[in-house]
Amino acid sequence: MDKMIMKTTKVSQPLDTTSNNAELPAWLSKAIAQEQATQDIEAFLRAQPEIHDLSDLTPLKVSRFACVFSVRVNGENVVVKQFFKATADQTVRKLKSELDYIEALFGDGDCQANTCRMAWPSEGIVMLSFAPGPRLGDVLSGLEGNERRDLLNHSGRWLARYTAPRRHEGSFSPNFWIKRLRKKNLDAITDPADLTLLKQLIHAMEAQAQTIKGCPILHAATHNDFVGINAHYKDGIIYGVDIQGETWHPTAKDAARFLVWLQIHNRTQPQNRRSGICQNDWDAFLSSNVISASEQETTMPFLIGDQLYRRYISEYARPRKRKNTTAAITAYLDERLPQRSS
Repeated sequence: MDKMIMKTTKVSQPLDTTSNNAELPAWLSKAIAQEQATQDIEAFLRAQPEIHDLSDLTPLKVSRFACVFSVRVNGENVVVKQFFKATADQTVRKLKSELDYIEALFGDGDCQANTCRMAWPSEGIVMLSFAPGPRLGDVLSGLEGNERRDLLNHSGRWLARYTAPRRHEGSFSPNFWIKRLRKKNLDAITDPADLTLLKQLIHAMEAQAQTIKGCPILHAATHNDFVGINAHYKDGIIYGVDIQGETWHPTAKDAARFLVWLQIHNRTQPQNRRSGICQNDWDAFLSSNVISASEQETTMPFLIGDQLYRRYISEYARPRKRKNTTAAITAYLDERLPQRSS
């Protein structure tokens, strides 16, 4: 299937997932919105001259911000996304540009990403290849020993390969990150013990800030969300998915994000940890040399703290993930603030 950008004049409007009829239950309003979105995208796709065969259109996600569908187009299984925000055209253009860049960068090796098959920026619609295999995080959850170590090293290589061409060196400003955390809304966290845990995490990061301020740090362009849920794995190949453009930030942040996500989704609690993360996972992922040995001692532990703080807030309503995140933060504090008060 050839890749292309098609220009049209119709501007997408936000999907109304609420009903004007107050008597309708929420589930029925949602079902009506889903059916309408499916009909709309099917009508649009069938009107495109490049699409001569369409079947198996199934909604995967329908919201007032975006819709995602799986569908078979011209004999190929694809994913179609439609964005409704005011900048949807820019989102589609950036998404296509980044996926085209990655496709050329990765070639046909064991690091891949789904590709842009067609795009209609003015409609906020894009068609993507279907990434094969289960999610990377699900595969990792079933592995132990050498198999887990090898796939984690492979995951680190994926990130290293992605970031290698677009990098620049800078100096680290830890106070910038701490100020951003202090602005986080904590209204949903009402337990004083939980608030104390986050306060102690900030203190641990402040203690590190005194020694790592101004240290060398590598910045790179990535899609900013390489975690186990945003990649698939099959036949020895990792496929990145849900890529919507590039952004610049420390490579250590990407590494920290991957490891923290993995830690809070682990089914078991590790006996040996480093900065709250399973030591074996840390060693395996970073053996890829995605970040330097010096940053593993400086910026990496600090940014692990940043990601743990953010994940604690975002996953607070989910008991199992909150439990895992609490255990990781506690281990982090035991290592970083061994004399802390209970």
